[in-house]
Formats: sequence, structure tokens, C-alpha cells
Amino acid sequence: MTVSITLQSTSMNAKQFIESVGRAEAERVAIAAGTNYVYLYQIANGYRNASTKLALRLREASGDQLDLMSLMTATDLRDKPAGNAA
Repeated sequence: MTVSITLQSTSMNAKQFIESVGRAEAERVAIAAGTNYVYLYQIANGYRNASTKLALRLREASGDQLDLMSLMTATDLRDKPAGNAA
């Protein structure tokens, strides 16, 4: 007998997570991870990156719903340098 198992990733980035679960649950997760909703919102919207330790705590507090790498690498850091002027 052969058993086939398909693993499907249900991890989402912080923005998807907040949209999916709502503010109250996102705030509960943030507090459980030792931060607050505003900081999680800033991560979700590309203003901040989570440290490795915070990303791990957020993932655990979310029941592994949050994607670890997306928490640590914001796609649009608002305060990044504009680059070198020539």
C-alpha cells in the first residue's frame, strides 16, 4: 500500500495574516510574542523587519501561520537610503 501525502504551506506574510485574522487576533499574537500590534503592523507594511528572535516568537504565537523569512525581510523598507547620487 502506498500513501501519498501532499504538504501544503499555509504560512503567510504579516500583511496577509492581519487581513486574514483581523486586528484583535493579530494584536493577541503580537502581545504573546512580546511586542505590540503597531510593531507587527509596521513589519506587515514594510516599515520594519523583525529580528530573528522576534520572528520566531511571532511564528510560534501565530500557530506557525506566519512565514519566518517574510517577517525578517520586508519587501518595501520605507527608511532605506535613496542610493548614491552621481
